[in-house]
Order: sequence, then C-alpha cells, then structure tokens
Amino acid sequence: MIFNLIISGFLIVSCTDTSKKASLIEMKEFKGLIISDEENALKSGETVLNKGGNAIDSAVSVALTLPLTLPSRASLSSVGECKVYNPLKYTVKTYEFKKPNLLLKTLILMHSDYGSLRFSSLASEPEIKANLGFVPDNLLISDIMVNNAPDYYKNVKKGLIYKNLPFADLMLEIRTSPYKGYYNDKIYQGLDLNGDDFYTLLPKISNKDIINDKFNLPSATTEFVVMDKAGYSVVCSLSLGEFFGK
Repeated sequence: MIFNLIISGFLIVSCTDTSKKASLIEMKEFKGLIISDEENALKSGETVLNKGGNAIDSAVSVALTLPLTLPSRASLSSVGECKVYNPLKYTVKTYEFKKPNLLLKTLILMHSDYGSLRFSSLASEPEIKANLGFVPDNLLISDIMVNNAPDYYKNVKKGLIYKNLPFADLMLEIRTSPYKGYYNDKIYQGLDLNGDDFYTLLPKISNKDIINDKFNLPSATTEFVVMDKAGYSVVCSLSLGEFFGK
C-alpha cells in the first residue's frame, strides 16, 4: 500500500537550548521521526518518544489520539492496517483490522510484540488532550466545512479550544481496564482487569481477526509514520469509510 502523506513531522532531539528547535550542530540524540497529517496526534507520539518509548509505543499513542483530534477520518471503529519494520530481523509484520471495533485489539497485539512502555500509559496523552482541550488542526476544520459534518461538530472552530470529556472517560477506561468492554471473547467476559493485570492474558489473545489480505482504503483516511532511534518503524493507515463515519 502506498501512503500519500502531508508531512507535518519533525525530528525529535535533545539540545542544549530546549526553547529552540535543534539544529544539526546542537543535536545530542536522535529520538525519532514522526510524520502525520494531524498535528495534535503527532504531539502525542512525540511525548511518548521523549519519555523513552519506541516507535511502536509512539504509534499506539498517535492511533489512540486520532479518534479525538481527527474524528472525521478515525475512530476506535476504524478499519485499516499497521506495518512494523524490525531492523534486527529485517522483516515487516502487517497488522490489519478489516472489521470495525478491532483497532484497539490490534494495537494491543502490536504492542505486545514490540512495545516497551506499558500499554496503559499510552492513553495518557489523548486523555489529557480530551480533558484540557486542544486546538483543532486545519485538516479537521477543512473536513467539517467540506463534508457536511454532524451538528455536534459545528461548534469546532479554527483557533478555539475543543474538549471532549466522554472521550477522556474512554481513555481512562482504556488505561485502567484496556480489555473490559471491547471484546466479545468469552475469555474476557466478566473480568475486571487493571492496567497491570492485563499483561498476564496476552498469550491467550487470538489474532484470527487480523487478516493479511490486501484491500483498498476509502478516501476518509488518515496515515502516519513513526521511526525511533533503534530503527524500528511503524506505518499506519486508519479509515472510517465515509467522513465522520456517516
């Protein structure tokens, strides 16, 4: 699949003067590269890399932020795919979610294979943005204007701060009980898991729904790339099919 990205990414570096963008001379440590068409989600990924997370951790945080900051093209019901490049084995592993409501499960599977930070911590950035508010990116404003957005998005204006408290509650639930309420698998029904306990169940998760067939994504799509200093890279594409999932 070829991804046509609007580049709003940057190198994340440590430098002597943190108030300025680092030049090549000031660069002390390359932490990663993020490319996305939505700036707020990109910032979530940046924060994770700065906390020592790898590309997979960062990609998970970006993917969890996009349903908040770009709901015209992404939700937890998105379909799409993520590809992870492993520089140690020179391999690419594909995680596809061709059915709605498989995104979160796919992110957990991907993170269980390659992630370094706790999965429960990766929902913190979208939760903070939903609670404190964020300034919508120009892409969301354009999608609202062009695609006859639902009425509840009409109050989202350029330059204004937008909050979404129900989404914050959702991220809190994912942080504290990432399995609860998201799967139909009988093995998880009735279990009250917290952010530490759910790792014990990872070997029992089946990826039978993560199908590796190629498929074409519709136009209401957002895409991003994350690379870390170790060379791990993630390319993801999320789609709602129609804008705002209508």
